Amino acid sequence: MTSIPTQKQPVYGSQAVVAANQPIASAAGISVLAAGGNVADAAVATAFTCGVVEPQMVGPMGGGYIVFRDADGGVLVIDNYAEAASAATDTLYEPD
Repeated sequence: MTSIPTQKQPVYGSQAVVAANQPIASAAGISVLAAGGNVADAAVATAFTCGVVEPQMVGPMGGGYIVFRDADGGVLVIDNYAEAASAATDTLYEPD
């Protein structure tokens, strides 16, 4: 594997890791986990914090990717970036 230079330092966790483009958003997710929340709670907190500190990049109607690894080592990847829901239409978000 080739090492690619980056400005960000690698992080490691024994229980969970929260990654976001903005450190304050990662901190929000970690705070939720530390307070007893689960990974879904942390993901929501991280996403909403990103929406505040990076509104040009993140929002409720935006797309993204979710990578989840369970305790047994199984991995689930959800791509909500490229396709709309099956019930979506080209006029779904137009005012009545």
